Amino acid sequence: MANGKKKKNQATKKLPTIHNIFQVAKNGTIDILDDILPDKEDFNRMCEKRDEHGLTPLHYAAKFNQINAITRLVTCGADVDVRGIDEIAPLHVAARHNHSEAAKTLLSLQAKSDIGDDDGDTPLHVAAKLGYPNVCKILIEHNPSLINKVNKDKVTPLHIACRRNRLLVCQLLIGNAANAMLKSVDGSLPIHFAASKGSCEIIELLLDIAASRSEPKTNHLAMQDNEGKTALHRAVQGGHVKAAITCLHSGSDIMATMNDGLTPLHVAASIGSPTLTRILLKDGAQINAKCVIGRTPIHLASSFGHTSVIKILLNQGAEINIVDDKFQTPLMVATENGNLSSINELIYQGADVSVVDDQNRNCLHLASRAGHLEALIAIFKHGGQGYVDILDSLDRTPIHYAAEAGHHRIIELLLANDAGLEFSDADDNLPIHLACKSANIASVKVLCDKSLTHLNSPGERSRTPLHHAIVNNLIPIVDFLIKYGANVNKRDGSYRTPLLLAAERGYFDITKILLENNAAINDRASDGKTALHAAATSDNIEITEFLLANGAEILSDNDNRTCLDIAIENQSKNVAMAIVKQKKIKDLFMKVDEEGRTVMQRLVEQLPDAAQMVMDRCITRSKHFKGRQSREVTYDFSFIDPGPTFEEENFLVNQDDKKTSINCNAVQTMRKLKRGNLVNHELSKALLDYKWRKFGAYVFYANLSIYVIYLSLLTHFTVSLKASPKNNSFSSAFNPAPVTVAPTTSSITLPDNSSIFSTITTDRVPRPFNIVIQVSVLVFSIINLLKECYQLLHLGFAYFKNIGNYMEIFMYISTLILITPPGRVPNDWQWLFGSFALFLSWINLLLFMERISALGIYVIMLKSVLLTFLRILVVLTIFMVAFAFAFTILAGSEDVFSTISLAMIKVLDMMVGEIDYKDVFVTAISGRTIKYPDNYVLVAFLVIFIFLMPILLMNLMIGLAIGDIDKIQRNANIRRLGIQIDFLDDLERSLPRWLRKKFHCVKDIRNTQKYLYKFYAYVYGEVTSKNEEDVEEFYIEQIDRVLTELDWQKKQIRGIFTEMDKMMETILEIQSFQEFSHHAPKGGSMQSEDSKKSEGPKALLSPEASDTSDEKTYL
Repeated sequence: MANGKKKKNQATKKLPTIHNIFQVAKNGTIDILDDILPDKEDFNRMCEKRDEHGLTPLHYAAKFNQINAITRLVTCGADVDVRGIDEIAPLHVAARHNHSEAAKTLLSLQAKSDIGDDDGDTPLHVAAKLGYPNVCKILIEHNPSLINKVNKDKVTPLHIACRRNRLLVCQLLIGNAANAMLKSVDGSLPIHFAASKGSCEIIELLLDIAASRSEPKTNHLAMQDNEGKTALHRAVQGGHVKAAITCLHSGSDIMATMNDGLTPLHVAASIGSPTLTRILLKDGAQINAKCVIGRTPIHLASSFGHTSVIKILLNQGAEINIVDDKFQTPLMVATENGNLSSINELIYQGADVSVVDDQNRNCLHLASRAGHLEALIAIFKHGGQGYVDILDSLDRTPIHYAAEAGHHRIIELLLANDAGLEFSDADDNLPIHLACKSANIASVKVLCDKSLTHLNSPGERSRTPLHHAIVNNLIPIVDFLIKYGANVNKRDGSYRTPLLLAAERGYFDITKILLENNAAINDRASDGKTALHAAATSDNIEITEFLLANGAEILSDNDNRTCLDIAIENQSKNVAMAIVKQKKIKDLFMKVDEEGRTVMQRLVEQLPDAAQMVMDRCITRSKHFKGRQSREVTYDFSFIDPGPTFEEENFLVNQDDKKTSINCNAVQTMRKLKRGNLVNHELSKALLDYKWRKFGAYVFYANLSIYVIYLSLLTHFTVSLKASPKNNSFSSAFNPAPVTVAPTTSSITLPDNSSIFSTITTDRVPRPFNIVIQVSVLVFSIINLLKECYQLLHLGFAYFKNIGNYMEIFMYISTLILITPPGRVPNDWQWLFGSFALFLSWINLLLFMERISALGIYVIMLKSVLLTFLRILVVLTIFMVAFAFAFTILAGSEDVFSTISLAMIKVLDMMVGEIDYKDVFVTAISGRTIKYPDNYVLVAFLVIFIFLMPILLMNLMIGLAIGDIDKIQRNANIRRLGIQIDFLDDLERSLPRWLRKKFHCVKDIRNTQKYLYKFYAYVYGEVTSKNEEDVEEFYIEQIDRVLTELDWQKKQIRGIFTEMDKMMETILEIQSFQEFSHHAPKGGSMQSEDSKKSEGPKALLSPEASDTSDEKTYL
């Protein structure tokens, strides 16, 4: 046992590395592993190892034709079809390296002969590609169906052999019945691939096979791929002369056309092959045949600069001025493509330079638009000067196109040849207008030097060159035009100045340049808008601040909208805040929109941050010293509460032409929109405090006093009559005189045959004082009911949204039922309503306290807890009903559970801890009143009840209540202020207008150091900011100064960068002029470019361009 373990350890030490196992597979010495790895599992695991390429030892054995190694690896469990890089199998490797023996061995070991790699190529595809007939033969003999197997591109082995010019393989495949009529994914037949490769022998082989199968050679040659190319097209496209001759001699149609109408002669002209051109012309190709766009072979030869082909075509009778579908001649095509050699040859051969195309453009137009300077020079040398001012269909001359494209050298050349600058195109643009749309300042300079009178001429939409430069944000050109004398205040067809256009588009640098050059800052457009309106529309804070800093006035447009109104509509926060920082803004806020909202109300709605900034500015403090609080604080309420006079002047008119009052109280808007930070703002609180001191407190405490009197009388009346005579000194208050009322018996009888109504005895009230109490309470209730009716008319549907109104109506009606008629003691039904009346009266007194700052927070907290309880009441009720039914069924013998209603009351009582376990449950169970098995089930229900109701549900309600209290404590002050806002606003609007005007205040000044104010602040709460806030404001001015200085420095740095940009553009301009002054056209260089372009169609038309692409490298 020990010896065996020792041998195993030694074998483990001699375990070969991954590199060694692959080397063993290469050498074929796989048998030596038997001694090293006697364990079969270790051997199999090592044989499945992969190298960095994902190849296994079996792949390497196949590569190096190691037959024994292949056999040993497979017999020991190696997967014969294992995949490596690019999903290749060992059989692919054997085929690639032309190892017939390895292929035979793998096939004998059940390798899949039709296995495909990631491109779908089988081993036969690989062998056919590399031209290994022996391997192909072995694979075909093993599986004849492989011969027509296609890969992912629908390519068969025959396609690949033809494309690679593998003649022997083609013979083998055709001899084994390969289908020569199968098409690849691009529609190519094997003969197309052979023609593209120029393989004459394979072409003849395929044609002979077709003939042997009774198929005419012409039919085979007429077959087209997806682009409509025949074998002749493919041979010509590849420049293969012998293959083309073979196709022609075999009967190929010389006038066959591709999908785009190109004949073989078109293709020959495109690739610039003189030999093929002569051969095709000799065999009868039509020299002036047109493609689908009307172009002939000479058009294509001229386009690519093939002068030798042009000469042949012209010598063979090609029309030199023939036109295509655009009415362009070969010379025009050559000019448009800038092929100087073609231009010179065509002009030498007599091409007409005056011909125009379907847009009435001549060669000068085309060369100017494309920027071909040398081509333009060549045309001028051969009589082009006479056509320099020809107008095309857009009424443009060549110089228009040169100016639009920014070709300043061409502009100079055209001007040197007497080109006119006074022609306007169909859009009324002169060349200088088009030049100002481009970014080439040199073109603008050339035109300005030649036609300075056109500097302010109106063009498209009556815009001057300066307008066009601004619209395209061309800062250097704008600066250049202004220096040359452009009018900075001239208006366009839309009555907009350059400054308005720049502000509309948010171009700050251009705006700055215009203002530095005395542009009118307050000029209006036709709609009354100024540059400030435009800047606000584009939400550009930089332009807005710059305009305001340079004295722009805040004006109204034709719709009575200022820049602030536009900023609010677009919710442009930064722009709005920049505007409200200005000193004179009062006029901006003293207006309303069509919906009756003031500017401040709309700020509160759309831009609360800007509204807060305005409110901050409405507070002015006297100078303070060393952190002490300000002695005097001035509050300006004109923005947040313009007052009744303002509301009268800015009324709305409804559809019936009747005046409708508006509510301009911005504080009320803050409350409705729940803008807590604005409601809690010092200015808002100061306004509420002023109204409270002016009239709110008097009305409130008067109402409270009257209500307390009413409540005292009602309470005295109830207690004096309802209390026990033994314990109440008021028992004899009414000195009753009995009055007997005849008993009334209902028709519905109870089981004991007694009436549901008892005999009612009503006592008179002889004492005048008690009658006075009844009358007083009656009058008070009627007055308050009338008040509720007035509120209903005043508030409309909003009245029903307040739950307190329902409570008050029910309270007063219950009171009337209780005390009617006066002088009589209430009967049992009246006392029933009296209980509600007295209860609600005391609760209503609690609601009065909401408006008192010291007590209001606790009332709000109590209401919140009540709402929380109402939300969970549904869940609580379901549990109560469930347990009530269970206890009634199981313990119905007990009085407390005898009925469902009593059981529910008892369940509610048990929830708060009054379970009465001994008296209710233990006594009944021990006395066998509740028998088995009800007693066990009852106890089980009781346990469940104890866990659910007193523990879980009660704690849940307590937790929710505490959570709401925390939330209320954070927002209690704002909610109390909201209640105060509603109270004061409703009260104020209930007052007569003359009284409202008397109470209205625009400014309120407070001395915070007076003892009277301090006492008032102690009772009702502080309104002005605390010391630390006041000290913070002490540094605001200093911070503003620092920020202003930083802003100035930022603008200075921006100005430096702008000047540097201008200097750089000037340097570039000087360099461009120097280059032009030393420039001399050289045909050689142009010819070299043409020769490069002539290679284009070969690469474009040849499908074999990528035929020599890198093959897959497997190892």
